[in-house]
Amino acid sequence: MNVIPPPVRKKKPSTPRKKKPLNPFSLFLLIVIAAAGVQIGGRWYSFEKEKGLLEKQLEPYEEAEQYALLASRDGWYECCNCPAERVFLLRSEVWKYGSTIKKNRYPESFLEQNKVEYIVQFEGDLTACRKEEIRKIRMYKFSAENRKREIAKRLVRPPGNCRNS
Repeated sequence: MNVIPPPVRKKKPSTPRKKKPLNPFSLFLLIVIAAAGVQIGGRWYSFEKEKGLLEKQLEPYEEAEQYALLASRDGWYECCNCPAERVFLLRSEVWKYGSTIKKNRYPESFLEQNKVEYIVQFEGDLTACRKEEIRKIRMYKFSAENRKREIAKRLVRPPGNCRNS
């Protein structure tokens, strides 16, 4: 008995399917819907309005400043990282470094009460100002101002900076 094998079908090489281009009307409709807004939980949100609110909310972070509070006269100043809790600063020595998006962050009464003056050292966006602030706090221990102190009285950061950031 002869068995005849089933016929072998050759597979046609598959050609990748081409995606149909998006109908111009559908594309236009998607753009209009995206530009107009979206409804979420029964409330309609306008794209343009949200975009404006976002820009307004982010704007202050584009204009920040890195500042120093300097001793306005020779004298004893609070020190949050000194064993004695106070340190003697000469006029124009650094008491604290900081950064802010609020121009003139400290009221005049604070500056007078703490015998310090507010000096802007760097301006830019908040990220750049924070980097500059952290760099100055971290490198303070190597500053000429700090190294002129007796070894036992040297500080790891400015007297008014309680943390490294």
